[in-house]
Amino acid sequence: MKTFRTFFKKEIAAEYIPAKNPKSHKVIILCDGAPSVPSKNRLLDFFWNKGFAVYYMRYRGTWESRGVFLKKSPDLDIIDVIDELPKTLTKIILVGGSFGGPAVILASRDPRVSKVIALCPVVSWNPKTHGPRETMKAFNQSVREDFGMVYRGDISKLGRNGFYEPVSHVDTIDGSKITIIHARDDDSVRYVPVERFANIIGANFIPLKTGGHLSRATIMKPAIWKKIVKYGILKA
Repeated sequence: MKTFRTFFKKEIAAEYIPAKNPKSHKVIILCDGAPSVPSKNRLLDFFWNKGFAVYYMRYRGTWESRGVFLKKSPDLDIIDVIDELPKTLTKIILVGGSFGGPAVILASRDPRVSKVIALCPVVSWNPKTHGPRETMKAFNQSVREDFGMVYRGDISKLGRNGFYEPVSHVDTIDGSKITIIHARDDDSVRYVPVERFANIIGANFIPLKTGGHLSRATIMKPAIWKKIVKYGILKA
């Protein structure tokens, strides 16, 4: 299916596919990890075939988007996208993994968001919650040295005074909206802190024995999708 390009708030770039049915009022918003290279065509097609319009956004100050990265918490970028979507929408689902996990979890506090799927989400920027493969030092180094001007902002803000950190906002998060998928052998984002966070907020938690640092493509596996559907992702 052909994808299109658009901008939200004149800054946030997004690829999108309109729903098959013009009368559909369901939308998926995909949020990337970081640092990463945008490539989600298979996932766009997957959700489009489920009857959704699909938007794959780029955070402010990254890739084709304008503005400054982390000037605002990335979950607010999602809210800015939602603000400019049709008011007739009845179902808005957010999907994010790793760095995109806190974006979708924190944005779930907006009453317009129906459901959230978060894969191996970063729930804290405390170095102890990061695995041996992607320490905070390695993350910072990769953003600066490997991606250069792709991420145009101050990454030292992460976790400062609870900035972009779900564990600092547990009292305001409704876990019943959220499905979290995490593998026990994840060596980038440690499993135990995420499982503990899921239990605290009352999220739907899908543990996997293996899989490492999961990609969003994990959603397309029939066994995983069946579990996600169990939590009402496709219900009106």
